[in-house]
Amino acid sequence: MQLEQRARSFAIAAHARVEHVCRYTGEPYIVHPARVVELLRSVQHTECMRAAVWLQDTIRDTGVKPETLERLFGAEVAEMVVMISDVSHPEDGNRAQRKAIDRAHLARATAPAKTVKLAQLIDLACTVFMHDRAFTPVFVREKAAWLEVLEGGDPLLWRQLRDLTPAMHPEMADKDADWRRNCPFARRSPLRRYDVAVGHGVREGSSNQDTAAAG
Repeated sequence: MQLEQRARSFAIAAHARVEHVCRYTGEPYIVHPARVVELLRSVQHTECMRAAVWLQDTIRDTGVKPETLERLFGAEVAEMVVMISDVSHPEDGNRAQRKAIDRAHLARATAPAKTVKLAQLIDLACTVFMHDRAFTPVFVREKAAWLEVLEGGDPLLWRQLRDLTPAMHPEMADKDADWRRNCPFARRSPLRRYDVAVGHGVREGSSNQDTAAAG
């Protein structure tokens, strides 16, 4: 099995094991990295970057250890996942203080890791702008701060994140809206291929020995 396929199966099983779902829609959480992978495919990237996208939240949200990722997927992928993972903790202060810690961590990341983070934030921005009017002003301010530390990532994605505004989402807060229709930066919608691209992976990953070993 190729690196990206292994990373996808591992991530699907890891998130399913802790019943991790998308905050606004209740969908399996894996649809978020599925969309980010599609964004990443629109720019120059590597298979290691795609693998890191699938694994992006396994450390923070599923308890997988960095050393486990390194053993299963190699040092390059593991290091990239660590670079894009938040490192702040609730005891570090309020949201602004925690996000400042996370940005300082990301500022030291490599260009490929910053490219992955840009794609991740574009998808997150689309989701917030569609579903959370109250939080949108906060996110817009945070987006500007993220852009300052993400120079060095892919310039196309950097400009897309910079230019992405709530005004691009006339159906914002409509939870039944099609993400692909509202976000102009995804060339294809993995949600329309969910059963093939993700659903099969859930069944495949549910018995994945590598994922079980990380629990």
